[in-house]
Amino acid sequence: MPRSVVRSRGIRWFILAAALPALTACTVYEPVRSPRVAVVKGPFRRGLVRDGVYYGGGTFGGDVDEAVEGVPEAVSHAHSYQTLSILGSVALFTSEAAAIGGSLVVPAVVDDPETRSDVRLAVIVSSITLLVTGVVLHLAAEPHLYDAANVYNDRLDAGWRPSRAERDGEAEARGAKPLAPVKASTQQGRAPQEARTPL
Repeated sequence: MPRSVVRSRGIRWFILAAALPALTACTVYEPVRSPRVAVVKGPFRRGLVRDGVYYGGGTFGGDVDEAVEGVPEAVSHAHSYQTLSILGSVALFTSEAAAIGGSLVVPAVVDDPETRSDVRLAVIVSSITLLVTGVVLHLAAEPHLYDAANVYNDRLDAGWRPSRAERDGEAEARGAKPLAPVKASTQQGRAPQEARTPL
């Protein structure tokens, strides 16, 4: 087996071994149940928590937009976070595929040593470029996650609250029954009134 292949595999295993303790040590901090949105560290990436529900960021952006529904500007930031995360992950996976191709596929396909060296160099440069691009895109995504949470919380502080339809829709999405209106008993001299169950 070529030394370059052995060296490349050794570097990958070293990086994985160094990162494994950090990945396995990550836990999800659960803030006090609140209508406000909080940014928390998830198993692999940061996510959002609202009303005791965790919306993970995930490799491809997750479902963080659901945590800030009802505030268009916050949703826009969440979508930007998801888009940049998707592009970053695609770049990272492509970089790994290019690295494997440069180490294993090129030597098996290209016979001429000089041409093989040139092709392998081009593949390696492309792999590194994609790797850096993926990291930069993921780093660029992070501020949008905080912006989404901050914009949503600012609206709450200004007195805005999600509509009942939005809350019922979220409850149904989580498998819970929406809160139904309850008829209050009619008292003498007063018209029947509609009371709602407390939120």
